[in-house]
Amino acid sequence: MEALKRRMPGIKVLANHYNKLQQELKIMKDVPNSLHCHQALPDPIEVDDLFTLDPSADLWQYAALELETDMDPPLWLGDENV
Repeated sequence: MEALKRRMPGIKVLANHYNKLQQELKIMKDVPNSLHCHQALPDPIEVDDLFTLDPSADLWQYAALELETDMDPPLWLGDENV
């Protein structure tokens, strides 16, 4: 438990940085005529709830991890020339 307490500030900074990047992605997605308008975004991390995780919390229920066979992969993943 002591090791976790020592690392809490760094973990909180990392989670806040993740949330900032997630907001930037949301802004880019919401631009009219964006190529990314149909892409799913990950949910932001609730920093205050991060250290009181419940096994049934939404953090563990990330739906984008499911295999989607009917969608084409992004160009950067499916085309070596990109």
